[in-house]
Order: sequence, then C-alpha cells, then structure tokens
Amino acid sequence: MPRKPTALVQINLRIREALRRRLDVAAEANETSLNQEMINRLEKSFENEDLRPQVKHLHDMLDAFTLKQQREGAVLAGFFYSELRKVKGVSDQDARGMAETARMYLGGAPGQTKLEDLT
Repeated sequence: MPRKPTALVQINLRIREALRRRLDVAAEANETSLNQEMINRLEKSFENEDLRPQVKHLHDMLDAFTLKQQREGAVLAGFFYSELRKVKGVSDQDARGMAETARMYLGGAPGQTKLEDLT
C-alpha cells in the first residue's frame, strides 16, 4: 500500500561533516532543529525550481522589449539626423553627433546600429 503524501518518513542521509556543521549553524541562527532546517532548504529548492519557467518568460520579455527600444531608438535617431540636416547652420558632423547622442539616450548602446545604416 502506497504512503500518503502527508506521511512522515525517515531517511538515512550521508553528508560530509562540513555540510552538517553548516546546516547546524544555520538551524541555530534560524532557531529551528537540524531536521527542520534541512526540510526547509529542500522545499525552498523546489520552490525556486518551480519559478524557473516564469523567470525565463520574464527574461525573454525583457530581451524583446530591450531590442524593440533599441530599434526604435535607432529609427528615431535617423529621423532626428535627417531633420537636423535641414536646419541651416547645423553641420553634418554636428547633426551626426546630436543624433548619436539621441540614439544612445533612446535605448541604443554605442555601436549597435550606426546612423549610416539608417540614412
């Protein structure tokens, strides 16, 4: 007959003395027994494992958002550059410098998308 999931079972566990000491110190600091400290740590490791898909999804969303911001920043900088070139008294070098500053401010890292690619 299988055990109930709520049943308490005894397990013999072999660990190095150094690890047992670390667990003992942690148990003391957390004002709990060595047994309860080990149970808490094991359960926490599964909680962290359960969160991995959610963390990966959030990481992927952040990557997508970052790429979108970089692309939009580069496009806006290209537009800014073309508009600055229409202004009398603004040299090509100054327009490029201001557009590059705008691109970096709007989300592009230096060297990712050059203004030459957009103009």
